[in-house]
Formats: sequence, C-alpha cells, structure tokens
Amino acid sequence: MFFVTFFTLSDCYSKNYVYLCSDMTEKQVKIPFGCPDCKHFKGGLGCKAFDVIPLEIFDAPESHTEPIDGQQGNFVFEPAHEPETMRVYEATPATA
Repeated sequence: MFFVTFFTLSDCYSKNYVYLCSDMTEKQVKIPFGCPDCKHFKGGLGCKAFDVIPLEIFDAPESHTEPIDGQQGNFVFEPAHEPETMRVYEATPATA
C-alpha cells in the first residue's frame, strides 16, 4: 500500500509538513495490471474466458494464473504489454 501526495518545492520547507524533502526517497513501482491490460480482454466486462469477468478475477487479474471452474477454454491472464511504472516518494519520519 502506498500513498501519493502532491506538493510543491516551497511546501517542503513549510512547518506544516512532518517531512522535509531531504527525507524523501524516490523509487519506481510497478502499476498493477488490470483486466484491460490482458491480451484476452474483449472490452466492457468480458474476455475470452468469461462473458462477465468474476469480481475476484477483475479485482486481481494477475492472480488468474490457472483456469477456474465456469470459465471458457484455458485462458489465463497474459499481459498485452510491459508493465508501466510510476515514481513514488517514501518519507523517512522526522525524529524529535
């Protein structure tokens, strides 16, 4: 779990912030895939495996690694493209 906070450089020096910019660590994290990122996705709520994708698959499509009861064929999640990443910042708590 991560939180994204937007701020300006002048905010870094504000006394209203617990963290200073110098206490921030930048890193790249993978954006989780969604059903539309699967090469079997047809659009809307359907794919080659399901006319209507079950909620447990829709919520975590990367977990669909094996065929399950009720699906059509042996289709499982296969990314249609490389994962995207985003830059996030982690703050180190200030010490008193």
